[in-house]
Amino acid sequence: MHKRLTLVLVLVLLGAMVFAAGDWRYVFWNLDQHPEILGGFLPTQIGMGAGWNGLHFIPDRRTEIQMLAGGGYYQRKMWQNPTNGLPLEEDTNPLIYDVMEYEWRLRFSQGFLPSNVEGKDLWTVYAGYDGFFTRTMDSMVTGASRSNNGTHDVASVADWFSRTVLLPRTTPITPTWGILSLPCSLPGSNGTGWMTNRPPRMASIPT
Repeated sequence: MHKRLTLVLVLVLLGAMVFAAGDWRYVFWNLDQHPEILGGFLPTQIGMGAGWNGLHFIPDRRTEIQMLAGGGYYQRKMWQNPTNGLPLEEDTNPLIYDVMEYEWRLRFSQGFLPSNVEGKDLWTVYAGYDGFFTRTMDSMVTGASRSNNGTHDVASVADWFSRTVLLPRTTPITPTWGILSLPCSLPGSNGTGWMTNRPPRMASIPT
């Protein structure tokens, strides 16, 4: 126990020294919760990493490389009829399922031209690689009653699809190993315009 505590302290100290060097900074990526775990107050999915701006390809313009990673466990709902793509009818129970996901991102950014916003570039170009591995599964509260379009028992993924005549594929694992994106930010945002062609979490469908 003493050796493990010493190792943790050394790693924390080394991390603090790296960030104190000036070229590194902490980068927060994303956060999510599972509503059935402490009412959603406890984060069950988080992504973070570090950004390094030790390179300067263009004088006085920001160049940065970010390395991010995250993962966790959260709940998703599908309010769409899989047979016709239309929203579910009233009093129809949505599909409620759980997701376990691991994700990573490597991103390069380069700023161009000065802007009226202090410390920001007028135009920033990003090139990045997004990877993630997602596994969908039955909800942790399968069989329990929940209020969604009325009060219904939470069905398993197979049972929910069987009621709509469309059965899911046999494997619950949906791996996608990477996405290459080349977006640009809005003027002066220096990053807030980042987008990726990865499907949004709310639109993911179990397979």
